[in-house]
Amino acid sequence: STWGHVSWGAMFTIKLVNLAFDAVAVSTALAAFRRVSGYAIRTSAIQQPQMKYAVELYLTIGEWTATGLTNAGRRIRVRAERLEKKMRIETQRRRPSASRDDLGKH
Repeated sequence: STWGHVSWGAMFTIKLVNLAFDAVAVSTALAAFRRVSGYAIRTSAIQQPQMKYAVELYLTIGEWTATGLTNAGRRIRVRAERLEKKMRIETQRRRPSASRDDLGKH
């Protein structure tokens, strides 16, 4: 087995982190689905207070993560657009000025 050199405690920790990551991924997917479709899980139907709190917390974590990913995506897009514009300007500066008719004569 590839886990032969890893202690049981370390393996348990790795599995626990993997499970937590998967849980956040599912919660985030539920948040994205809610944002796209408008469908929301009715936590008001949950009778037990502790379970209702746990479900609301789980969904809130997904909302927080989805918001963070959305904001990060926007920042990346804005930076990419700025870089693209800068590169276009630099390319235009480096080109010798020539008319369109001159370009086909080389």
